[in-house]
Amino acid sequence: MLRRVLSGVAILLGSLTVALVMGEVTIRIVQWRVGLSEEYRWAAASRWRAIHRLADNRDLLYDLLPHSTATIDYGPRGKVTYRISSQGVRGPERVVPKPEGTRRVLILGDSVTFGYYVPEDSTFASRAEEILRRDDPSIEVINGGVGGYNTHNQMAWLIDHGLAFEPDAVVLAFCPNDVDNPHFHFSWHTLDKLGPLPEALFPDPAMAEEEPPQPGGPWFSMTRHSRLVSFVDARLAVLRMGLAVSAAHRGPEAELRALRSVPFGDCLLSLCDRDSPRREWLARRVALLDSLATSHGFRWMMLYLPLSYQTAEGPGLCARDAVAAMASELDVVFADPLRLHPPGERLFYDPTHLTPAGHRWVAETLAAGMDSVTIGSEEGGLHAEL
Repeated sequence: MLRRVLSGVAILLGSLTVALVMGEVTIRIVQWRVGLSEEYRWAAASRWRAIHRLADNRDLLYDLLPHSTATIDYGPRGKVTYRISSQGVRGPERVVPKPEGTRRVLILGDSVTFGYYVPEDSTFASRAEEILRRDDPSIEVINGGVGGYNTHNQMAWLIDHGLAFEPDAVVLAFCPNDVDNPHFHFSWHTLDKLGPLPEALFPDPAMAEEEPPQPGGPWFSMTRHSRLVSFVDARLAVLRMGLAVSAAHRGPEAELRALRSVPFGDCLLSLCDRDSPRREWLARRVALLDSLATSHGFRWMMLYLPLSYQTAEGPGLCARDAVAAMASELDVVFADPLRLHPPGERLFYDPTHLTPAGHRWVAETLAAGMDSVTIGSEEGGLHAEL
């Protein structure tokens, strides 16, 4: 009897092993045939390092390295080359000081604005420039996005670098993860020890004591070395997020539970809370931008960059509304892509980063918002008509 049981177990284990090996081989063959590369998941950091440099200003920590490039292979999506201009931004060279008659729109943002995973001409900054220049060829849109930056970094970058472009209008492109723990975003871009982060960088002081978890453990090791496990892990993550978002529509309590289990859901919840330190932190940075606009003579607007699971029906729209209220209190334009019917295409690669179709969607929203923002001097100012 025991021998029969052991024999059955051996056969089961053998069959399972064969199935796993066949699955691993099949996944590798399919990925090889379609040209899928996973190098960007594990080796991208070393390539990002080529276009970043440490900054003396501790409010920046790092910025983009002028005259640098990095190329990353994204498999079926193709290779993307990230080219940094002599002024330290992604995009074409701009003349400084600004030539007479040129009108500039400067976009502040993070990796979504910078355009991770997409070619330079597919970023919403580049696409918005195309749209706006149909009415006025003198308009230039400058991509001031830097991966990993939060709103505090963006204000410091504007003061240190952005004002040199003499912008006529500034767009604050806000993504909810801008109020996330900065420990989770910074060092990946440079692979350097950044040292203790300034207190002002933390949307919540309690975050300063919360170190990012170090990757490790058997499952992490398997996802790194097995294409089959990596494939399954990615699909399970998408499934978990989809189930949570579906549950969120069942009522406020269900939405609360769902947001606790999806990427950056805690950021949305904090923005929904009127007494949240993160919300107060953001409001102070927005007020600083409004003060800079007054003292330097430019107009500004806010652009909301939703997370992949946010739609016009939810979840987490109270966070969007909280940011919109900040803009309203300062009497500035608030542009929201969720109010524009999105194209019937895939808009996101992951919870935050946009596909080329997603960038086009955001660019159309931004350009429409610029219709209410005067670009240039009060006398002879321009409203971008679409």
